[in-house]
Amino acid sequence: GCDKAFRARNALAYHVKALHESGETFACAEPGCAFVTRRQEALAAHKTGHERRDVAKEWRARAKHEVAAAVRSAKSALSERATELASAEKELARERREHAREKKLLEKLRASLDALRRRVAAGAEARKEAKGGKKNASNSGDGGDDNEVDAGASPPRGAGGK
Repeated sequence: GCDKAFRARNALAYHVKALHESGETFACAEPGCAFVTRRQEALAAHKTGHERRDVAKEWRARAKHEVAAAVRSAKSALSERATELASAEKELARERREHAREKKLLEKLRASLDALRRRVAAGAEARKEAKGGKKNASNSGDGGDDNEVDAGASPPRGAGGK
């Protein structure tokens, strides 16, 4: 026999009967498995272990496949979102450039308007002075008041504002 040692006498007897006495043996049919026993219920329990491992292996493979599919889907969605974001960023940059051009144009127009207002105000002042000079010449010659304001005249458009 073998040199296996047991503490209990019945364990040794079971071992000898199960493995070393002649009789029918049952071998595991799983490829690569060398399990052999003389008890059919031991082989059935052993096969249950193989089945559990096979089920667990199949479940892990399925879970791995499902996770991989979810990752592919998430990557695809992320790629689409990244494309949308890049497009939106390009559109935003274009709109900012257009806004800057419009702002420059508006500043030029405001400067032009301010210049025109100054010209109009200067023209009105010149007309007032010319009008005041004619009155002074027709008056008694007192020279007139340089700060005299025409009560009927309205202030130039935009004066005092932006």
